[in-house]
Amino acid sequence: MEDFTALSERLDPEQMDALMDEIFGTFESIVRRHGGTVEKYIGDALVAVFGVPRLHEDDPLRAVNAALSFSDALDSLNTDYADRGISLRFRTGIHTGLITTGKRGEHDVVTGHAMSVASRLQEAAPPGRVLVSDDTRSQCEADFVFGPPQELHLKGKRGRIRAFMVQHRNPNPLLDIGPFVDRREELDRLVKAYLKHDLDAVGGFRIIGPPGIGKTRLAARFLDRIREFPGFNATILTARAHWYRALPFGVVIDLILSALGMDAEMPTERIREEIVKQLDLDEQIARDFTLLLTGGQSLENQAFVVLYVVLKTLVARHAESPYAPVVVIDIFVDCDASSRSFFEFYLKNAPAKPFFVLTYREDAEFKDTLFAELQSLQLEPLDEEASRELIGEFWPDDRDERTVREILANADGVPLFIQEYARFARDHRDLDTLPTTIQSIFLTSIENYSPELKDLLGKLAVFRQSFTAEDAEYVQQRTQSDARLVQSALSFFVRDGLIVESAGNYHFRHDVFKRALYDSLLNYNKAVLHRIIADRMRQQKRPHTLRLLYHLVKAGEYEQAHQTLIEATNRTVDLEFLEYYDTLLDNLEPEENRKRLTYQFLKSGLLFNNGYLADSELVLTELIKDGVRLRSVEHAAAATHLMTAHNVQSYGFRKAVLCGRKAAAYYDQLTTDKAKHGSADAEDTLRWRLSRLNTLKLMSIAHALSDDEEASRRDLEAMEPVDGRGKPQIATAWAEFHTLFGRYREGLRALEAHAPESLDEMERQAHDYMRTAIYWHLCDFPRLLETAGRLTVEQTDTSRDTVSQYRYRFSEVDAMRAVSEWYAGNRERAEKHLQHAEFTSLQVKNDFDLIDSLRTLAKATAIIGNPENARRHALQAVTLGLRRSAYYPTFACLVLLAEISFAADEHAAGHYFLGDAAFYLDVGVRLSVQDRIIYHYLAARRGPKPDAEGHREVCADLLRRELTEMRDQEQREALLSLRSFGRAYRELVTP
Repeated sequence: MEDFTALSERLDPEQMDALMDEIFGTFESIVRRHGGTVEKYIGDALVAVFGVPRLHEDDPLRAVNAALSFSDALDSLNTDYADRGISLRFRTGIHTGLITTGKRGEHDVVTGHAMSVASRLQEAAPPGRVLVSDDTRSQCEADFVFGPPQELHLKGKRGRIRAFMVQHRNPNPLLDIGPFVDRREELDRLVKAYLKHDLDAVGGFRIIGPPGIGKTRLAARFLDRIREFPGFNATILTARAHWYRALPFGVVIDLILSALGMDAEMPTERIREEIVKQLDLDEQIARDFTLLLTGGQSLENQAFVVLYVVLKTLVARHAESPYAPVVVIDIFVDCDASSRSFFEFYLKNAPAKPFFVLTYREDAEFKDTLFAELQSLQLEPLDEEASRELIGEFWPDDRDERTVREILANADGVPLFIQEYARFARDHRDLDTLPTTIQSIFLTSIENYSPELKDLLGKLAVFRQSFTAEDAEYVQQRTQSDARLVQSALSFFVRDGLIVESAGNYHFRHDVFKRALYDSLLNYNKAVLHRIIADRMRQQKRPHTLRLLYHLVKAGEYEQAHQTLIEATNRTVDLEFLEYYDTLLDNLEPEENRKRLTYQFLKSGLLFNNGYLADSELVLTELIKDGVRLRSVEHAAAATHLMTAHNVQSYGFRKAVLCGRKAAAYYDQLTTDKAKHGSADAEDTLRWRLSRLNTLKLMSIAHALSDDEEASRRDLEAMEPVDGRGKPQIATAWAEFHTLFGRYREGLRALEAHAPESLDEMERQAHDYMRTAIYWHLCDFPRLLETAGRLTVEQTDTSRDTVSQYRYRFSEVDAMRAVSEWYAGNRERAEKHLQHAEFTSLQVKNDFDLIDSLRTLAKATAIIGNPENARRHALQAVTLGLRRSAYYPTFACLVLLAEISFAADEHAAGHYFLGDAAFYLDVGVRLSVQDRIIYHYLAARRGPKPDAEGHREVCADLLRRELTEMRDQEQREALLSLRSFGRAYRELVTP
């Protein structure tokens, strides 16, 4: 601390003690947060050590970050002290080197020459600044901006030492840049495309290539080149995707922070202030953004709205600049799911699109459709001249030509491999031992490790993704190895650059190295280790289902994998399950027909739900073929049950009823025949009876949507609980039945009458969605908001591995919430919910689910007052609806399009859409009462005069009945405030 003595003379001892407690308490909390330890206090000084007791690969970076974070915190404290005339400044010195730890009496102590150098650097630092040694700078130079070198003569040290002043954090670091050689043609392509970029269109490049080919180096050099342009001032946003990172929207957050010259280590209050200051955004947006840094759980899934506003503002920040903003994301294939969904929404809605440069590890055929408009730039290996130049960068002196030729032959022009071979040759000097494969080079790099360390590294390579120290200790114990080795070994691996630690989770720095270790294991040992890791995961309260399946399958534990798959709630929703269905099908014994049936049934449903309709049909065909071959009633029941579900969802109601009847009959036959012969166990019988109940529910929906009320009722009356199971499905079936026929209050009573006291998560979602839909029809917006608040998309909860099968319904729910907030006068909330509804609809993969989502989104958008966006959503729904013969939502969207067109005096378009909607009135499809009211009102006003009276009568009758369903005057007034209902009431009912 500067002027400690003078300050001590001004303040009494108690005041001084309290001040120092606060200051050093703040500093100590920052040190601990960055993984360091306060070693001692010396009057007005504090000594912190990083790497004791636990080493980190990035200890120098942590130390500098801690020093800068303390400076930021001190600014805030000085503001508080200003009224007392106190302004504090500290000098900080940082050095990296070896130290000694031990005890002096009962106290832990840290000593060594490195400590003395840090102390001398602190003495040489100006007040309020951080001075670091060359050793420290060289290990984190990409992460900070340093001043010019200073040659210092430090007291007590011979010679001089180079030191550097830390200016600030580097907001745009790209990792692992390294020397840049060749790639001039590729760099020119990037630059030329950038200069021609149109902000109205999505543009840029995907840089694709195998690991180590130089993708990141090229992206970094591109940024260097454009920064050299005269007057360059465009916004540059950079980030690196980390698949092991737990923060939702992590890539988007990193992009924003990089462009603002900030990082997540800064105090949240400082980040909030900078967002307001730099972007001129309101306090609430800035505050919500800082909440995202801790996971955003309190934002009620509105995170993407906040990010959209901030990113859109950033992109438009230098609108007058001739240069376009740039987004660079390294290893985009590892981008978190929430960030990917955000980009899909952003690209669709943002008025200005930056120039994108994304790097990908894959060198195979490119299949990522998110940035389909980007050009592909496949990096090829370096030629011999460039390879020799790169060898010289890492092995500048005493090169042996024979060894250089060996490096050229073995590295195949891959920069990373050239780098590793050249370093190996430079360091070992025993040129006859140059490895012949890159796997060998990685394995050779740990040749000097003890057998125990090499053994542990191999075991860790078996984990699919990250692991904890406790996980590693468990594996050691199960393999009769020393678990006490783990903590020190992990610290050593981190320090040696093999493994990276993040918030207690570890992962390998390079996939290539991990694969080399994994491939070096015997297959038998791999299977054993996978089994042990699976056992470890099963001990967890909520193991990640897909990771558990991976280890079970690799271990050959197919029976346990089968059970895990059957218990997964999202097994017909999350497409990542597909590979496990295929693996389990491939490993079935010929006689395991029932399992084959189960996998085919679930696989077909999974493909259908994700929009792969043709593939789903192929699997269903195989299931039917097996049933015919085996003459199996169970196969026939499963196939017709699946066909019932598919036909209901795809609006093939007649087919659905026929298939449903057959499925129900097959399930009855199975239950009866097996019971008669005593060959069915209780579990089989329960499953068949519950499947029959589900089939009846599907048939009731098909009959109801076919406008056959009596047949639908008969199906429902045949549904009975099975040993206390099935009540939630019965309740929602009755509620949906009454709602389709306009009896909304009866639908609410059905939910109460049939529902059990407790519901599991999926049952609760179904019930809450049904209630929300009924409140939507009733215009009971306060209750809608209350119920819908319990329905959330698991978008920001990365601890879950489930993908809700009701995802498309969450889009509908947000659209309904938007209208409810709009009606309550909360315009800003309404806009956020509407944007989130559109954002969520982008995640829907099945066309039929998407049509329903777009229908509700279009209605809500029109109500809130954005007819152009409503028209866009409705047209998309109509296009899909006509293609898929989805009459119910298509009619609703055609009516809405007619309403929008007439309101805009586009009479030709209005008559076209109205005429198209007329075809659906008499085709035996149940249509929404409210959609029919609008249709008949428009037809009465805009249609042929001879038919006008008939339309007026039908409209008035339907509107009266709809208003009768409303619970009170408030609900009736709410309905009449929406769309054309009020005009219809005044013109056709009140007269």
